[in-house]
Amino acid sequence: MKQINISEARQNLPSILQQVYEGKEFLVTKNNIPLAKFIRVDNRGVKKTKRKIVPKVFGIWKNRTEWQGLSAVEIANKLRESAWKGMYGD
Repeated sequence: MKQINISEARQNLPSILQQVYEGKEFLVTKNNIPLAKFIRVDNRGVKKTKRKIVPKVFGIWKNRTEWQGLSAVEIANKLRESAWKGMYGD
């Protein structure tokens, strides 16, 4: 583990973070007093979830079968796409 002072960490943060990504570890100090460690986080166990729409929020649109199981972002993209086609007759 490499020891660096806080000034060096501030000046070279992007480079240091790239090295952390590659597996190196850093101990950040101020006046030789340890403040923090830069270590790579193991995010293999992080589970990403997909948000679903709660139908009651959309009132009159809640029963649209083409929206079942889609996230809010996916529905917004579909609406934008259909508006774009409506405007420019694609």
